[in-house]
Amino acid sequence: MDQEKLLDLSERLTESLGTSLGQTWISDGKLHVSTTDESKVSEIEAAGAVAHVVDYSAADLNEAITKVMEWQGTLDGPLKTAIHGYYMNPEDGGLTLMVDVGQFESIEKLFNEQKPIGDIPVTLKKSAGPASPAMMTKP
Repeated sequence: MDQEKLLDLSERLTESLGTSLGQTWISDGKLHVSTTDESKVSEIEAAGAVAHVVDYSAADLNEAITKVMEWQGTLDGPLKTAIHGYYMNPEDGGLTLMVDVGQFESIEKLFNEQKPIGDIPVTLKKSAGPASPAMMTKP
C-alpha cells in the first residue's frame, strides 16, 4: 500500500477509534495502530492495518507529557532545561524523553525516584539538543 493510502487509512481509523486510540505509525510499509480497547482489534485488522493493544491512549500520553513538563518546571538549575524533547513511543506504548547528556544521570535518578507520570513506560535517551525550559501553552 502506498504512503498516501496508509495516511488516509490512519486518518479514518483515528476518527473511528476515538478515545481508544493509542497511536498510529508506519513501519515496513504497513500501518500500525494501537488501541486501549481489545474489541477494536478486528476493526483495525479488517481495515488492513496491524493492531496493537496498549495500556495508555493518546490522551493519556499527552496528559503525561504535560505532567513531565510541570515536573521539569519544579526542578532547579540546569535540570530545569535538561529535557529537550518529548514524544510518544509506539514501540512500548509510552513516552520517550530526550535528555541533556550532561544531566542524563541526574534526570534519570530523579525521574525513577519521583515517578511524575506513575507507571507509564518511559525511555530516556541522551540528547545534545538545545536547552530550553519546559513550556506548555494553554488553549
